[in-house]
Amino acid sequence: TSEELLNSPLPDDSHETWNYPGSIGFTYQINEVGEALRNGERECRHFTWNDSLQVASILDEVLGQVHAEPRVAEFEEAASVN
Repeated sequence: TSEELLNSPLPDDSHETWNYPGSIGFTYQINEVGEALRNGERECRHFTWNDSLQVASILDEVLGQVHAEPRVAEFEEAASVN
């Protein structure tokens, strides 16, 4: 498979206060998901359902190590239903 390199610098968030520094980086994903939904698509070209599951898995691992129970199985179950 070929890989596409995208240059996506973080937007200027110096005027904002964030609970999670660096989370402004999700802006690109949020905008692309919104565009896909407006176009009637179920998946984004640059951020697929599989990408979402991978991010959820990583977050579950981090949360599991900190204090929470893993929930990725719920996302995978929902994916198999669709």
